[in-house]
Amino acid sequence: NYTRNIDFFKAITGIQQVKTIPYVWDPTIVDKWMVENNTQISYDYQLSYSKTKYILICEPNVQVTKTSMMPLLICNQLYKSGFTDIKVLCLCKRDTKSFNTFCQNLDIFKNNCLELYDKRVFFQVLNELKLNSLNTYVLSYQHENPLNFLHLETLYLRYPLIHNTSEYLHAGYYYTTIEEAVSQLKYSFTHHNIIRKEYNHQTQLVLNQFSPDNQQNLLIYQKYLHDIIS
Repeated sequence: NYTRNIDFFKAITGIQQVKTIPYVWDPTIVDKWMVENNTQISYDYQLSYSKTKYILICEPNVQVTKTSMMPLLICNQLYKSGFTDIKVLCLCKRDTKSFNTFCQNLDIFKNNCLELYDKRVFFQVLNELKLNSLNTYVLSYQHENPLNFLHLETLYLRYPLIHNTSEYLHAGYYYTTIEEAVSQLKYSFTHHNIIRKEYNHQTQLVLNQFSPDNQQNLLIYQKYLHDIIS
């Protein structure tokens, strides 16, 4: 995730042999949460026919690498384009004057299409939305912080993920600009159920790529661990 910063790590540690290892993820935590809570939070394709679309923004809003500002602007542009039957749920709100002023100037706020919440457990939010039969889409944004467990969790659960991470541009609905994101949202609203087999196929390719059981990943970890022990 941070190979571009390798010179920094060399300088601050004084170690010149800094290596990059594969980013890995698996669904253990997701599956365990569902078992412990006796629930199933995977996407329900029957809900895709619902008229109102619920857009979930989960960026932590701690720094610019993962901020809700861009997703909120995307949703606002979607609303201004004429698609007004949306409800935007923004988690991890910042209780600052600047953030509140920013939100209050958005059309989605003025027209009661935006709800702001404190930090919530992602799985619990998905569960609540599903129990209430609300058709949910996850809209994400990152800046120089591409790989994200939230993305992989969303893909694993088969939810429509609208994102700007080129490392898996063939999975989910990829965008680079606000206008592209608006188009991808509209496309996912009307096509996610239709293309779900291909969506899930591309998702599985990504999950396999980042799996700790992927043979290539295992070989790299084994090599570096061997070098350390040696």
